[in-house]
Amino acid sequence: MFASRFHNAGNQMGVQSRSCMRRTAVSSAMLLALFSILPLSACRPSASTPTVPYLRVTIPVLVTATEGEHCRIPPGTIGRLSETGGDKVFVVFEKGNGWIDTTATQMGQLVAHDVVGFPLVPFPAKFAGPALASKMAGRLVIPCSTNHGQYMLVDGLADPVFEEIVDHSGVFSPDGTRFAYIARKNGKELLVCDGKVGREYDIVVKNSIRFSRDGKHFAYVAQRGNKQLVVLDEVEGPEYDAIASDTLVLTADGKRFAYAARMANQWIIVLEGKPGPKYDEVSQLTFSPDGQQFAYVVKQRGGSFVVLNDQLGPRFRNIVPNSLIFTPDGKRFAYIAEDQDGLQAVVLDGEIGDKFSWISDLTFSPDGTHYAYRGVKTHRDRGALREKHLVVTDNKPGQEFDWIQDGSLLFAANGRLAYAVRDGSKMAVVVDGVPGPYFDRIIEKTLLFSDDGHRLAYVAQKGKGALRKEQLVLDHAPGPEFNSIHKDSIHFSSDGKLIAYVGRKNSEDVLMLNAKPLVKGSMIHLLGFVRGTSRVAYVQLQLNKYRLVVGGQVGPALDAILVDTCLFRRDTSLSYYAVNHGQLYHMLHF
Repeated sequence: MFASRFHNAGNQMGVQSRSCMRRTAVSSAMLLALFSILPLSACRPSASTPTVPYLRVTIPVLVTATEGEHCRIPPGTIGRLSETGGDKVFVVFEKGNGWIDTTATQMGQLVAHDVVGFPLVPFPAKFAGPALASKMAGRLVIPCSTNHGQYMLVDGLADPVFEEIVDHSGVFSPDGTRFAYIARKNGKELLVCDGKVGREYDIVVKNSIRFSRDGKHFAYVAQRGNKQLVVLDEVEGPEYDAIASDTLVLTADGKRFAYAARMANQWIIVLEGKPGPKYDEVSQLTFSPDGQQFAYVVKQRGGSFVVLNDQLGPRFRNIVPNSLIFTPDGKRFAYIAEDQDGLQAVVLDGEIGDKFSWISDLTFSPDGTHYAYRGVKTHRDRGALREKHLVVTDNKPGQEFDWIQDGSLLFAANGRLAYAVRDGSKMAVVVDGVPGPYFDRIIEKTLLFSDDGHRLAYVAQKGKGALRKEQLVLDHAPGPEFNSIHKDSIHFSSDGKLIAYVGRKNSEDVLMLNAKPLVKGSMIHLLGFVRGTSRVAYVQLQLNKYRLVVGGQVGPALDAILVDTCLFRRDTSLSYYAVNHGQLYHMLHF
């Protein structure tokens, strides 16, 4: 069943200002939109109300990437492109995401190019590029333009119009409930958060916006004259000569914050607004998940040190970037350090472990009782320098392999550990120290445990070149062969008894449920299982229309479904944004 309410505005989409939002009843007996995107005449005009309708409809297009593989623009790739080209557009391809450039052509079209200028796909001249979507909260933000400036359309409500919205400055909070971006007005820059306009500054530093994990607090770096400052919840902090914006961090609840600031030629840590000692360099500011512990890296007198809760650790030549890590409960702390000989070791709770040529992928189990990392040993064999890779778990070295796949170490909720390895020309997945069957390749970033950790799935490749096939391997048992398997489509049900994924075979997608075909079509996007049920939700393309299907219940035919806005709600319903006949709708599927 679907519920909504809508207003027919023809093929032009009007917008509703935040200042004139109205409430109306929701009917579940008809196919209607949950909220209406009303024409401008439906509400009293305000200074922030846009005056020009905004076109945003797209149909997926097959394109050819530089490597010759066919990629596909998915449903819901919307936003704005100018008629003259020169835009940078973020396009989500089937085999990866990326920014591309556009140029105008003689035929009223725009052509998107990748970074080396290879033409990817033509767009209509007024085609809309991508919107911003929050998968965590099912929200939608669309950048728009009028004759008077630019504005953001947030969940169908128009923010104020500004001279300019700073490109790619929009940020959702981690829980998706809040949204902020940088705008320009009268030659100044300001932060807009949830439609509320902040103070004006000479510069609001791009990529400096931070939200606490619960979304209740936010901070950013601003510049006034030749001084910089941190603004927390629109309260200004002290000014400094410079602030390293990438060091700004907040605790999960936002009650503590820290950043690195420069005074003359030295750097200090500013913790909760209070300046600390001076150092030559400061980096890697890190709070524990519970916010009680605070660590960072400093360089002083030619050495590198980790400071944990104001206590200076041992001296090293270098601390490996992005290696500081706490357990989820904040009780244990580790990092990777490099000694004067260039050898690396893990420092766990102050204890220095075994030395390796290099170390990566340091990780803790979800309950914090186990840890693991990849260590690499080098040796000379007949004059050649060779490597052997192994995983160290709780200070116990595992079996050596020719290579361990980058970023593949994965702990399950129950403490099981899996990772992908290569021996000779073959690859396998090791679970709890035991290698499984060998394949020609283990596809990157496909290892997935069920919620309880009892089951493991991954995608493996059999054969090479034109003969290559991919299989989903469940508990080390290979499934049916496909030309390819959509690696982001693998989902376990909550109880781990069911697994679903999408494979591509003979130019069509096949949705598989427990190794059996459930449905076939030219394009299928699997959303997953409805929480706590065996109902599968997916978007399917049929006859150039998109439909949401949940547990076999088929939704209405639409021009586009914005899959990144699909949200499983607590009541087991599913909400999403869709486009039909030039109208934007917020849909609810019960």
